[in-house]
Amino acid sequence: MNEEIVQEQNKLSILVIDDSPSTFQLMNRLIFKVRSNIPVYGASNGIEGMLKILELNPSIVFVDLSMPVMDGIELITIVRNTPKLADLPIVVLSANSGDAIVRKLAELKVVDYILKPFSNASVLLRIKELIAKYGHQVNSSMNAKQVEEKPQKKGVLILENNEMYAMCIAKYIGANYEPILAKSSSDFINKFIEAKPEIAVIGSSSYVFHNEFLYQKVRDIIEESKSKLVVFCDSDKDYMNPAYANEVRIKKHENLSDLEDEIKKVFK
Repeated sequence: MNEEIVQEQNKLSILVIDDSPSTFQLMNRLIFKVRSNIPVYGASNGIEGMLKILELNPSIVFVDLSMPVMDGIELITIVRNTPKLADLPIVVLSANSGDAIVRKLAELKVVDYILKPFSNASVLLRIKELIAKYGHQVNSSMNAKQVEEKPQKKGVLILENNEMYAMCIAKYIGANYEPILAKSSSDFINKFIEAKPEIAVIGSSSYVFHNEFLYQKVRDIIEESKSKLVVFCDSDKDYMNPAYANEVRIKKHENLSDLEDEIKKVFK
């Protein structure tokens, strides 16, 4: 990463994650009133938001709770479980003020909670206070990591219920790839957003393929990142399943030599 990009990422910037264009426009306008030279970036769902957090390293993040694909609670949970983002200042934007939500957000260490519908004067004051308190912070651990980045192997994220097959994939993908093993569907999503692998391999017996909502969420994540999905099929029936017609497929073989050949065809 060149010096100009690192310097840009060290500047104060704000990310607003909300699926409402009018909310983004309002926040952008109010932030401009506080300080006109602050870059304000937008994202319309949690997945897009997480990718932009990792890319832009914002100083403050405003997050709506009710969003498609991945909601605010899911996003904040992933952020807090990512060590280099554990102290990122997050401000919640929501019309929901229920006790259970408030307790959950307190556990997730959000720094402020702004209720919708907004009072412009009140939000303007809150923005001033937030910039004064957190505007000087730069996530040095992220920048240090980015500066030191060297060319790496291509990441391959593997979600497969059978540990033996998962290890076979990790073994046979070749020296140009770095295997990353996921233990569950939620672990897969967390690791995908964090690692941005070039290829995702998912076993057809995985819960991902038996839950339409989760499958769509995974597809959205993969398409957003322009990664390739490989389906690791349990049977001929799975291999011929029309649902996987547009995906790269690997058929499981009990004969490990045949399996190795099958995997190596994909990971050339």
